Amino acid sequence: MESVAIGRAEDNDLVVKGNFPMEHLQPLLSGKHPSYKAYNIYGSNGANLAVMDDHTLVFGDTKSIRSAIDRKAARPSSLSPIFTRAQELAAANDVWIVAKDASLNSKQAAANPFASEIEGVELAMQVREGFGFDLNLGTKTEAAAAMFAQLVSMQIQSAVAGKANDPALAELTKKFQVGAQGNRFTMRIALTKDEMERSVKAVQSARANAGAQ
Repeated sequence: MESVAIGRAEDNDLVVKGNFPMEHLQPLLSGKHPSYKAYNIYGSNGANLAVMDDHTLVFGDTKSIRSAIDRKAARPSSLSPIFTRAQELAAANDVWIVAKDASLNSKQAAANPFASEIEGVELAMQVREGFGFDLNLGTKTEAAAAMFAQLVSMQIQSAVAGKANDPALAELTKKFQVGAQGNRFTMRIALTKDEMERSVKAVQSARANAGAQ
């Protein structure tokens, strides 16, 4: 499984860190591509992409991408906090995302008022030993974090009630831990290898029964 970290470096650019085989990127690297300091910039209409190296992509408008190239050329002595955090998550997870100002898409924030309350996202998932999933949302206020925790808890309780006749699935749903600590909403689940296998079998059985009806 390829690992990817996503982080906002400046106001208008999005940096993606991971492993990117060129054959996978080729569909994106087409059309006109003016260069800046030996880096090609692909795309148009403000949606541009530059391949910084085998492990780094930058998305944004032309100005912000050029700024990112300038920062790379400056060779900063230390990593930004967002990438430091990504490295920490990478040590124990297979997939992780770290983003600041997570309401990156203003249209999405306008369509969903809850999105405008989110200032940062950390998501990590590992399947090396069983299954682990952690989601942390930084919110503008403590009230917003508490609101997210209440809404998600209600959804989980409703799901548990709906699985009352399926003990395995109901038990899996109960393993979600949801809470709020200050202006941070957290949700996580951790399953051992045996628990993961039982959960997969329970889901497969439920789908088989639904298909037979």
